Amino acid sequence: MERFIALAFLLSLTTMSPLFTQDRSDLSVIAIEYVGESDKPISPIIISNSQAGIDWYRKSVMSKIDRELVLTHVVHDSLLAELITDAQRYRGSRPRPASTSASVSVTLVTPEGRTVLRLDVQPALSLVELFKERCGNVKFLYSDLEHFRSRILPRK
Repeated sequence: MERFIALAFLLSLTTMSPLFTQDRSDLSVIAIEYVGESDKPISPIIISNSQAGIDWYRKSVMSKIDRELVLTHVVHDSLLAELITDAQRYRGSRPRPASTSASVSVTLVTPEGRTVLRLDVQPALSLVELFKERCGNVKFLYSDLEHFRSRILPRK
């Protein structure tokens, strides 16, 4: 009986969803999420080089609630590589203390691993502007980045 259970378990591993068993070495993802209180919805943005990367991130990393509100974009490998390089320049920014109310989380998933940057709103605004410059010809992504930027702007 124990052998049957072990065999059934091994068989189930080989028949799992391809989303979780596929080699993710070619998937890269950038996720941009506002962290803090807001009186208006601020949708997270996921950018990847494939729909599989977006699906993997949604199901493996995001909470079930966030999955419904997310804006997704599949872009060319070259643009994604430029965006990841731009974001990595912010790695040295001082992280926002957890006790403060507003920040932006930028998650970078590459074949080398996952890095989460937690930026104060001002550096995050600069990064979003840089992203917009890079993707000016990708109209829907540009528009979503602009909308995100306008939502996180500090009130005067």
